[in-house]
Amino acid sequence: MNIIKRPITIPLFVLVILIILAIGASFIIDRSLTLPSPTYTPYPTHTPNPTYTLFPTATPTLTPTNTPTPTSTDTPTATPTVTNTPTPLPTYTLRPTYTPLPTYTLFPTATPTLTPTVNPRRILNNLIPLGQLDVISSEASQENITSINNGILNLCGYNANHASYGVIEAGIDLSTIDEDNIIYDAASDRITLILPPPVITSCRIEYIDQYDGSHSLCGTDWDTLRQLAQYDIMSDFVAKTKERGILDHAKFQATLLMGSFVNNLTGKLVDIEYETADAELELPPSCITEIPSDWTKGEDGAWSRTD
Repeated sequence: MNIIKRPITIPLFVLVILIILAIGASFIIDRSLTLPSPTYTPYPTHTPNPTYTLFPTATPTLTPTNTPTPTSTDTPTATPTVTNTPTPLPTYTLRPTYTPLPTYTLFPTATPTLTPTVNPRRILNNLIPLGQLDVISSEASQENITSINNGILNLCGYNANHASYGVIEAGIDLSTIDEDNIIYDAASDRITLILPPPVITSCRIEYIDQYDGSHSLCGTDWDTLRQLAQYDIMSDFVAKTKERGILDHAKFQATLLMGSFVNNLTGKLVDIEYETADAELELPPSCITEIPSDWTKGEDGAWSRTD
């Protein structure tokens, strides 16, 4: 059996389609090879806010302290010098100042000059009500033996110990001053106040303790012995207090007190002076103890009845 080979025939429309596809593929390949790559625009960069330097700090010029000596013949490289040009401070124009309109005094009034004066009566009226002014007190204590002589050869005599404590005060009596005691000197603008001399103003014995009484063949009178002891104690208190300078201390305290008092009253500087004291100091009644009647004190310090 003979096989008949027929030539393969391609329809015409298929051939046209194949040619078109071949041409299209060729164009696409060419296009892809010739088209440029796409470019992208980056995001815009943000410019930061400007910074202001209120007081620029000057950067010092750095000068190298040691320049090495080149060991070769090569041309050395120049070392740049760091310099800093400070930014000048901004200048401001001040606001203009305005001169106010002048004022005129139509009728000027003269201010009188006041001359300060001191009225002695006013000072006196403030001092006299103070009366007797106690400025210092002194405490005293002692122990003594008071004896009574009685009978022939003192066979009826007896004695006892006495411990005591008392207070003595001193000051000045302002009720005796008058306007002549107050002197004002206008030239020096000072006041001189003349005070009476300090005196003892009061005495008192706080207690007397009687103890260690002796025995007597004729009996004893302890109350009378206590009265006689009180007289001795008061006299000793006054004498010892005067020896310790109670009047000088009183003068010092009175000077400070009265000077400050008058200065606060008048605003002037004050000088304090004192009148001359009497030769015999006069004691107030509280410092004088009455001796029991019919009793005398002997040279030996013992008491005896005079009847």
